[in-house]
Order: sequence, then C-alpha cells, then structure tokens
Amino acid sequence: MAYKTLLGYECSYCRKLYDSAQKADACRNRHDLIYLGISKEDLQNLVHFIFNKDDKLISEGLLKTLQGGLKRAAIGRLNYEED
Repeated sequence: MAYKTLLGYECSYCRKLYDSAQKADACRNRHDLIYLGISKEDLQNLVHFIFNKDDKLISEGLLKTLQGGLKRAAIGRLNYEED
C-alpha cells in the first residue's frame, strides 16, 4: 500500500514519489518482494547470522520458512510468466 505524503504518494519499498497511489503501488509490485512470517527472535538470529556466520543461529523452523518462501516465489514467478 502506498503512503500518502505532503508531496504525493510514496512507494512503500523504495520511497520514490508518485502523483497517484496506483503508480506508487505499481512501483512496489515491480520490486518482486516476498513476505515471510517469521518471529522477532528468528529475525534477530538471521541478522546475527549474516554478520557472524554462526550456523547455530539458524533454527530448523527458520530454515524451512526461508526455503518455503523461495519455493512460493519460484511458483509465483512461473504462474506469472504463464499468464
């Protein structure tokens, strides 16, 4: 969803300004974003993993969530290309 500002409508991802909410939403959709539901603890562990490269920080549940997100994204891309 686009954000309404004093200067127009903002893409919720890159913050680029547009003159309509529809254009800002179209910009957001072009970013090919994937939304994953993960806990705050898993997010903190993922950030720490990125910096520390400690495999113990990545739980089995988080790994399955990330892999599932990648699979859904690949399937979504295939469905989009078929349309």
